[in-house]
Amino acid sequence: MANLPMVFVTDWKLIKQHFIKEGGNFVGRPEFPINMEIRKGAYGIIESFGDRWIQQRRFTLHILRDFGLGKNLMEEKVLTEVTSMIERLKLMKNDVDMQSIFDSSVGSIINSLLFGYRFDETNMAEFLELKGRMNKHFKLAAEPIGGLVGMYPWLGRLPYFSGYKNVIMDNWAGLLKFFRRQAEEKLSTIDYDSDEYSDYVEAFLKERKKHEHEPGYGGFEMEQLDSVCFDLWVAGMETTSNTLYWSLLYVLLNPKVLEKVYEELDSKIGTDRIITTSDRPQLNYINATINESQRLANLLPMNLSRTTTVDVEIGGYRIPKDTVITPQISSADSPGNPELRPSSPGCRIPECRLRPKSGFQRVGSAHRRTVQKDDGAPDRGEILD
Repeated sequence: MANLPMVFVTDWKLIKQHFIKEGGNFVGRPEFPINMEIRKGAYGIIESFGDRWIQQRRFTLHILRDFGLGKNLMEEKVLTEVTSMIERLKLMKNDVDMQSIFDSSVGSIINSLLFGYRFDETNMAEFLELKGRMNKHFKLAAEPIGGLVGMYPWLGRLPYFSGYKNVIMDNWAGLLKFFRRQAEEKLSTIDYDSDEYSDYVEAFLKERKKHEHEPGYGGFEMEQLDSVCFDLWVAGMETTSNTLYWSLLYVLLNPKVLEKVYEELDSKIGTDRIITTSDRPQLNYINATINESQRLANLLPMNLSRTTTVDVEIGGYRIPKDTVITPQISSADSPGNPELRPSSPGCRIPECRLRPKSGFQRVGSAHRRTVQKDDGAPDRGEILD
């Protein structure tokens, strides 16, 4: 890409062998000039690397686990939004825009996690502004001229490109202003004598206080907090909301699948309560349907680019240290993946994801995470990316 030589790995077996089993060799990150300029350095989780990435990944996992990621506390936040969403749907008489409903519900969960409050009718304008800036950020980055300015920010000094770069920088500044305002409000009320925290920003600021006498606050600069907030919004908002929307669409377009989903819900759950994570082991067909929808949606056909931390050999080719390398993870979700259809030939998905005796069978790969295990290799139990 531009002046950065890049290697793409598109074979599922090679991806599994190297990026999963030897994940520690691929934990570096390339530095894209525009990102370094707008973030004021390699801050955050997505753009950081080396010791900072290890430190911030561990800290983020620690805080999210304390919040109950995968446990009751996190589930309570999700179920609160599910209940609110259902009540909103009951009041709607005409056509329903499920994308907007999913967006606001997922956004509320993420905002509650980061800043301690959800979005409702009193502050929905705040969410819409934040979502609009996020959408604009991705749109600008996806355009060809955005790629040029991204790799060569100095082009922004030229008349043709200056206006475009100014829009990018102004939009990013608006996002940072939102995140920084939340942090400063916390700073004015935070109780440093208490070890308790109710959201990620409060936890970060208390950790920052512990390192106040170290250079750069020991890696807990305010610029780091700004970028982490952006990364967690990106990692959670777009992927989760779009997965829900595509899943709904695929099920509606496949009446037989929809019928079987209803049958399983009626027989296993009934109509007098909401589904919880404790129900997951007995909802084999629904689990298979969700995972098949994720495969078909293929929201992230390319993983984030990485750099090799050592010399490696892939498929007989020697790849030097510090080479930019990207696993084409969509190959894991394609029919060419031998693990995708483990049942009999001609098996129909999602049925082919089911085993007669043990129920749901996970196939393919879900290794798309920014926060990973300590050895650098992806872990199905962790989150983000």
